[in-house]
Amino acid sequence: MAYSRGITEVQVSKGALWVASDTYPLRNIARTSMREIVPDYGKAKAEFVKKLVLQLILVSDAVRTADHDVGVPADRADK
Repeated sequence: MAYSRGITEVQVSKGALWVASDTYPLRNIARTSMREIVPDYGKAKAEFVKKLVLQLILVSDAVRTADHDVGVPADRADK
């Protein structure tokens, strides 16, 4: 799932809660509570670096393999 930063419009009108284009009827909501989500930036950065290193390894291996086979005639590729 992609995360995009932007403005989300939230409004209450005619007994409904509107969040962007989604509608939630207020008569069906029995209870709500506030929750603060604190992102773990260290974990996110570590995961990003791990995936970046993996991609760099895969790309460099693919480039080395492609460079090795360039210019070699098909009948000599096995030898």
